[in-house]
Amino acid sequence: MAIAAALVSVARDHERRRIERDLHNGAQQRLVALRIDLSIVEDMLLDDPLGAAARIRELEASAEAALEELRALAQGLHPPLLTDRGHTTAHPDTSDAPSRTIRVVIADDSYLARQALEHVLAAADGIEIVASCQNRDGLMLTVEAERPDVVVTDIRMPPTDTDEGIAVAARLRETAPEVGVVILSQFTDPRYGLALLESGSDRRAYLLKERIQHRGQLVAAIESVAAGGSVIDAKVVEALVRARHQAESSPLNELTARELEILTFVARGHSNQAIADELVLTKRAVEKHIAAIFLKLRLTDAADVARRVKATLIYLAEQPS
Repeated sequence: MAIAAALVSVARDHERRRIERDLHNGAQQRLVALRIDLSIVEDMLLDDPLGAAARIRELEASAEAALEELRALAQGLHPPLLTDRGHTTAHPDTSDAPSRTIRVVIADDSYLARQALEHVLAAADGIEIVASCQNRDGLMLTVEAERPDVVVTDIRMPPTDTDEGIAVAARLRETAPEVGVVILSQFTDPRYGLALLESGSDRRAYLLKERIQHRGQLVAAIESVAAGGSVIDAKVVEALVRARHQAESSPLNELTARELEILTFVARGHSNQAIADELVLTKRAVEKHIAAIFLKLRLTDAADVARRVKATLIYLAEQPS
């Protein structure tokens, strides 16, 4: 018994030193470097949002590599010698354990798009396509009948071809909150992504349709929402950061509410007198407001007509398309 105890003690010391060495030389260094890089990216966000977004995508790969090292290390926390002596493993090997299949319903009004999705997902391990739909109403009925884990749907489908995918996601939040939804869209406009997350981000993903050709990204999004997570396409995040940066630097932010209201009428082609009549102001008051608008928009060196045109262009450039 004394010899066995001594062997166990030696094995523990050897294993502890191995873990410390692996942590120091591998995952720890990766994580420290990742933390430094994230600090640098944080400083880049305002000055170079597109560069920051690109760097974030690179860091995702580094983080995944560090995570894989930690998983491998955790898998081997307990040396075989201790198991041979009757001790249970700290983290048993589950690599041979069967994983749960994710049941998926896909929806798109395009036959070719549905075929492409079926082809991509058919080759993915752990995913089963249980139904395919071509419009909103058929999708809702299918979800009620099949109770899938995840719905992968186009953003626009019949009957209105507007935002059926987002409407379905909002409806399922009430009727089937356990069902994840992956929206596939050709639009990088961040308003669509924000609309999807309006009632909560869990079990929701917004991907551009171009990701269909990258099986790994689509499968990762499906797995994430099935597990309760959320995913937003990197290009949509870039657009959101760019829009926020543009809004923060917009000269329109310097205008008062009344000045912005008057600029709206200027952009519509109203004369000073017409604006005064609309807002129940004197013409002189409108002229003072417009002079302040020109000053804040730095339009002081041109004729009045040219300044009105330039002010209109600035206003229209800031409006969502």
